[in-house]
Amino acid sequence: MAEEKVPDLMDSTSKVGFHSVLQGSLSPSSPTYNRAFGNEVSNECNAPLIDSANDGTYLEFFCVKSTDSNPIEMVVEAAGTNIIDTVLTLYCVNFDPSNPLGNAIAFDDDGGEGTLSAITRSDEVVLTPEHVYWAVLSTYGANMTGNFLIQASPNLVTCDAVPTAGTSWGALKATYR
Repeated sequence: MAEEKVPDLMDSTSKVGFHSVLQGSLSPSSPTYNRAFGNEVSNECNAPLIDSANDGTYLEFFCVKSTDSNPIEMVVEAAGTNIIDTVLTLYCVNFDPSNPLGNAIAFDDDGGEGTLSAITRSDEVVLTPEHVYWAVLSTYGANMTGNFLIQASPNLVTCDAVPTAGTSWGALKATYR
């Protein structure tokens, strides 16, 4: 029997070490896709996913980068989420909603609190620093709507974010040239 995965609650309860980088809402005007399913991690962008029976689920996707070679963490927080059942999938740069089985790194359905998702440090998802990836938040089934809040480890930033630790003035100026 597989060991039950639990989020790193030591950090998430105090919010120390987390940055709220991903939030939004899913509505009938959100894009949809035919969600995949899987339970393996592949840091080489080839996690084996299968087609789920849940087609037409709403999704929101975010461009993210890692700032170092440590495992990342993304936890859908109950306090900021009123969607009943979430799914998180992490893809390499070539995420294509019309082909959700390709380029996957990690998938999680209920690894967080209740039926919320979490990709935890114990999943050992290590991203190449400064490469572009896509974090996709979707729902377990079709027609599920609401707001969501994903707390992420400090080494996971959105593509337009500038990390403050170790950033030089030259690097900051280059970002906006």
